[in-house]
Amino acid sequence: MIISFDYHGVCDANPMFFSLLTKVLMDSGNDVYIITGRMKKDNLEKDLIELGISFTRIFSIIDYNVDKGNPVRFDEKGEPWIEDELWKKTKAEICREQKVDLHIDDSDDYEKYFTTPYARFHNNGETKRN
Repeated sequence: MIISFDYHGVCDANPMFFSLLTKVLMDSGNDVYIITGRMKKDNLEKDLIELGISFTRIFSIIDYNVDKGNPVRFDEKGEPWIEDELWKKTKAEICREQKVDLHIDDSDDYEKYFTTPYARFHNNGETKRN
């Protein structure tokens, strides 16, 4: 199976739990994908490793849209911005293209775009660090 996880609000919200879950999934022969709004160049891989999150691949919403030639603008601080609906659709597109079997996210905003099974993670607004 391929299971994808959102980074912000999911993996970083309870890294002890997701560290164990992703390790068990990968040890059982599954692939774990991380989908995030961060660009890959922004030390994402390093942050995941520090949190103990196991993963097979990382997908960036921004990098994906840049690669597709979709409009991405960068503000004066270098922060990327894309149109809101395009942002929300991108996770679903990545999951469809990568044949993900289940995506786990903390927001209801994305679900309507998904044909991939979608599970909502509720973290009650708390961030639990190691």
